[in-house]
Amino acid sequence: SLVIAIAPATACVRNVRSPSLLLRLLRTLLRLALSCADAVRTQRVLPYFVVSLSNPLPSVRAEALHLIAELLASVSTLQPSDTRLMPDYVLPAVSRCATDPEPLVRCALAARLGLLATTAQRFLETAQWMRTV
Repeated sequence: SLVIAIAPATACVRNVRSPSLLLRLLRTLLRLALSCADAVRTQRVLPYFVVSLSNPLPSVRAEALHLIAELLASVSTLQPSDTRLMPDYVLPAVSRCATDPEPLVRCALAARLGLLATTAQRFLETAQWMRTV
């Protein structure tokens, strides 16, 4: 399974110093994750994208916003442990980008806000359905 390929890629994310290499690695990680189960996406890949929101380079932070939105939009099923993923984890991390000093990051957030909102609503509806079943 591709989980074997994701493990070394995620290990490299924190140690890569070249901005262009890091961006390529993060994009590759998204491509790998899109072929994996939803639980792998939310539990193994998403944390590395969220950590990238704290990168000192604006281009990496902006790309991380894009990757988070795309990754979460691709998730169709939630694990019971993921029902509070958006309000407790993703939205607080992403909301800090609204006050980012770099216009590039704020523009990236604005560009992905609709997709993030739609995904958050879908996750909320799924979580509510899971509580009633």
